[in-house]
Amino acid sequence: MGQGDDGGTAHVAINVSIGTPAVPGFPTAQPEEISPVYWDLHTAQRDQSELVFSL
Repeated sequence: MGQGDDGGTAHVAINVSIGTPAVPGFPTAQPEEISPVYWDLHTAQRDQSELVFSL
């Protein structure tokens, strides 16, 4: 099985610092903001192999 099909793997690209800003001025998100993206990819968007989280 390949990416994005049932039983395959998927990737969430995270284009923010998580929790504490790593670079001043760079967008920062809390884990609670990011985790729904993983859940959505796992449950509702199973046909996609990648989603990008950014602010």
